[in-house]
Amino acid sequence: MNIVSKSIKKAGGVTKVSKSFGISYQAVQQWVEKGVPAGRVLKLESQSGVSRTLLRPDLYPPEIKTLATGEAKGS
Repeated sequence: MNIVSKSIKKAGGVTKVSKSFGISYQAVQQWVEKGVPAGRVLKLESQSGVSRTLLRPDLYPPEIKTLATGEAKGS
C-alpha cells in the first residue's frame, strides 16, 4: 500500500473522499496510480493528516535545515 492509498484510507476511504471532493470514485482510485493532482493535495492533507510533503514531494519538498556558518563560539 503506497502513501496515497494510506492517506485515502485515513480520510475515510475512496467513497468518502470522492464525495468530499465532488469527483468520481474512479478519479480518486486513479490517484493511487498517477498521484494526487496538485490542486487536491492540501485538502487531502487536511482530511487525512498525511503531510503534503509525503503526498507530493515534487511540489512540497522536505525542508532542509542548515547550520549557520558563523564564528565558532567560545573563541
